Amino acid sequence: MQGDLEGGQADVPETPQEALRALASGEGATPEQIASPLGRPLRDLAYVPPQWPWNIQATAIRNVISEVVESLADAHHRETARAQLGLTPQYSSRDPAKRMETLLASGALEPGHTAEYSREINPALAQMLEDRLSQLNSTGDWSKYAAGYKAPTEEVISHPFKFERYLMLFSLRNRVGIECTTYRVLRALKDGVNSYKAIAWYYSDPDAPVEVIPVANCRVASMEPGESGGTAAVLELPHTLRRDETCFFASKVVYRSSRETTRIVSHDVRAQSVDRLTIGIQFDIADLPFSVWHYAGSRDVGMRRPPPGSNDLLAISEFGFVSHTFHACEHGRRYGIQWDWTRHVEL
Repeated sequence: MQGDLEGGQADVPETPQEALRALASGEGATPEQIASPLGRPLRDLAYVPPQWPWNIQATAIRNVISEVVESLADAHHRETARAQLGLTPQYSSRDPAKRMETLLASGALEPGHTAEYSREINPALAQMLEDRLSQLNSTGDWSKYAAGYKAPTEEVISHPFKFERYLMLFSLRNRVGIECTTYRVLRALKDGVNSYKAIAWYYSDPDAPVEVIPVANCRVASMEPGESGGTAAVLELPHTLRRDETCFFASKVVYRSSRETTRIVSHDVRAQSVDRLTIGIQFDIADLPFSVWHYAGSRDVGMRRPPPGSNDLLAISEFGFVSHTFHACEHGRRYGIQWDWTRHVEL
């Protein structure tokens, strides 16, 4: 991101919580401050389109911060965070003391709880923000957060095929993703289908190299850098298909990164449709998540795990495997599995 300020604070924040604390004790979460060294930990987590101007990138991050704050269930935490970070018009002062004076004068905090709520940024808020940024990195839905800026949109291409079956198996070693193997049964919807373009990238490290390997009944015809990092590989089928002809083929993506994986595995339906989509995750048996759940069809992934007893929660086998099958998946929609490594405090 352009627009970094030079010099400044002696102690530059190193974590998202430290960054939020620094913004709260300074001028607030303004685009200028987010673009400064104070906001660097947040910018490092957010893979905002690099072609956007620096102020639009910072505004997008600020809008995500506002979204997370507005999702807080506790009204006192919510109002306090608005004031600490200067997120609403009544807390527009760049003086942190004046923002807190406005908060206290508003009567929004119960007597006796002022110090508890206003002392510092709650750690759970930083974790929720990390979660939301990770989700946006995986979904790429940044454009709606860029107020006043219209990002270039990709032309919608009508694909001449559908998938009758699509099965993904994502594997981890410790908390690092190592590979994803995908098995597909493609049905041509018109004559002439002879290839499939596979997009492969590691969500938490988009610049990490990835390798696309044919597994069965296809070959890699070409590869080029993906628009959001990673690789776009054209998988050539064994022959040109005629309308209604089916073809089974499989490929594997190997991730070359040591960074902990984003806690989400998803599939965007770019074909006409997918009759049956199965996403499986093989966790390292020595490092299992606390909770796993699925989500279906929405472009917006929830920031919180479902409540106990929800049908969205998934069971992990004794061997560390979890999966879910989605049916009648529609073009342009997203389906996936998400998880938490540990129990955390809900606000």
